This record gives sequence, structure tokens and C-alpha cells, in this order.
Amino acid sequence: MLKKMRSPFMPTAYIFQEIMIDGEEALVFMDGNLEIMEQEEAKDVLAKLIKGYKNEDVNKSIKEHNKERQLLHAGFDFENQGRYYRFNHPVYSKKEFRKDLKRNWSFKCGWCGKKVSSEFPQEYYTIMEYSLEGTTGFERGCSEVCIKHIWDELLTNWLKEHGYDPQKYGL
Repeated sequence: MLKKMRSPFMPTAYIFQEIMIDGEEALVFMDGNLEIMEQEEAKDVLAKLIKGYKNEDVNKSIKEHNKERQLLHAGFDFENQGRYYRFNHPVYSKKEFRKDLKRNWSFKCGWCGKKVSSEFPQEYYTIMEYSLEGTTGFERGCSEVCIKHIWDELLTNWLKEHGYDPQKYGL
């Protein structure tokens, strides 16, 4: 008899399949290959489930795991990309004033308040992340240092509003 080998690279996934037995709804397990498990294997899985959920600290671990997954779904992967990337893209970009402007325009840096003007051509930075609550799409900084401070403040507020501890992510 052949025994199924579990892949060392992928976690085992189980799916519930609804079935009808004597006119009543029931559930059976399907494995990662979408094969319905036999009774003995399903009993082993159920025993492991019961053991896991009997643990007093399981709810804390589950909540922690789910919060981290929610961050990933929100586009943040602090561990692998740092805090200045969201959905694999930088959250700010460097810009230059257009050369064909008929009139000069200026703005004050959103962090240090320095006036930045097209009259004295220089680069400036802008937040490109419009979907984060609290951003207007007009956040600008006179330098990379300032735009990072602006982003850090926006991100800190977002994390707090969503129940995360910003210090855990270096903020």
C-alpha cells in the first residue's frame, strides 16, 4: 500500500466538504489533493485539532497570527520589505519640477516647513500611497528624510487606528 508523502515545502491544508448522509448534512475532510480522507486519517486530524484548541494560549496565538495576515493583505510586509513599501511598491517617489511651467509654483514641506519652489529647480518627494486612510495625495517633502518622516507619521496613525503597536514595526 502506498503512503501519501507530505511536501516539506507546503503546509498541509484541509478543506471541509459538505455531504448528505441519510438526508442530513455532514462534513468530511478533503486533503490538499482534494481527496476525501478515510475515517482513520480524519480521526487523527480531529485529535490534533482538539489538542491544539485545548491549549490555553491558542486564542492569543490565533489572534496574533490573524493580525499579521491582515497586515499582509493590506500590502505591508515589514519583515521582508521594510516600512517604505506597500504591495511591493515604494510609498514615495522623487519628483522634479517641470521645465515648461509658465509660472513658478511652490509648496511648504509637510515635515520641516521649508519652502520648495520651481523658481530654484530642485527635486522634491511625494507620497504615492493614496489608499492609506489619512493620506490626501498631496503630501510632499523637501527631502527624502522629510518624506520618510511624513510617511512614518501616517503609517503610525494607521497602525494605531487598526489596533497594531507601531513600536513592533520600528515606529
